[in-house]
Amino acid sequence: AISCLAQSNYSHTNCRLSTSAYTDISGTGTTIAMTNAQSGNSTTAQNIGFNFTFNGTVFTQFMIHADGILRFGTAAPGAATLIAVNPGSSYGGVFTSTSTLFQNIVMPLFCDLVQGTAAPQYHVQVTGVAPDRVCTIQWKNVRDTDNSASTLEHQFENMEFQIKLYETTNNIEIVFGNWIPSANAAANRFST
Repeated sequence: AISCLAQSNYSHTNCRLSTSAYTDISGTGTTIAMTNAQSGNSTTAQNIGFNFTFNGTVFTQFMIHADGILRFGTAAPGAATLIAVNPGSSYGGVFTSTSTLFQNIVMPLFCDLVQGTAAPQYHVQVTGVAPDRVCTIQWKNVRDTDNSASTLEHQFENMEFQIKLYETTNNIEIVFGNWIPSANAAANRFST
């Protein structure tokens, strides 16, 4: 089982459960090149395709990390391994970190992610017409890693998820696709 923790300076009353369907963009989106497919950042800042306001600042670009992090702007985000050595407990440190690597970020699934059933893929796609465009950022073919002693084995063989940024509303939506469970013994794993 994977537990989740979230925190933000935004009111929880503005959050809602959505039922958007996951639509794979790997065949239609633009590939995001990574410095390392399992532990790196996007090699260059990616265009959102429109002005997006986050935390009171207007952004036009973002960078991603393979560990399930998006950072608005042109600077790379930090990695799960910068927060905790044990990927089973990496969830809390990001909220107490004073590192600028963890400012202006969205984490659809923040934990130490590695290759799933195929090579990891990262894509971006802008759809729609102004002023109703949507920027979709996708992580595909990733899974949670085993810890160094393999006492906490991965819980999934493959995971896929997306962040959707909405132009008109400045809403952020996190959409989860297919997650294929592993045959490993069930264990608590933590992500943010």
